[in-house]
Amino acid sequence: MALDSRNNILKKYHIKSMTNITILEKTFTRSKDLDDSLENAINIWFNIENELFDVVLHVNSTVAKYFQRKPISKSQIISSINSEDVSIEITLKITHAIEIMPTIFHWIPHIKVVEPEWLNGEVKEI
Repeated sequence: MALDSRNNILKKYHIKSMTNITILEKTFTRSKDLDDSLENAINIWFNIENELFDVVLHVNSTVAKYFQRKPISKSQIISSINSEDVSIEITLKITHAIEIMPTIFHWIPHIKVVEPEWLNGEVKEI
């Protein structure tokens, strides 16, 4: 990803597809805000123009350890741990539903959306 300074639009590139690259002597300064935003991005569906929102996921005890070992993103926090069955609830910040949907679908039936309700509805519909 790179911020196009001509029009201030974040562009996504597939490096492996690039050809005819010319290396220049010019340098650039990276934006701290952009770096911070990209640090929390889960995947290519991250959209810097969208406002971040919280997603709360319930992860059952069968797979909870994987989410504790390797967080989905740097914004992930474990909101609660159920002392009876060791299931967890995690909260993370995303910019677009499709940013988290592949992860949810990968882990079904061991994960479900608690909040926001509209995202839970979309997941159930699909």
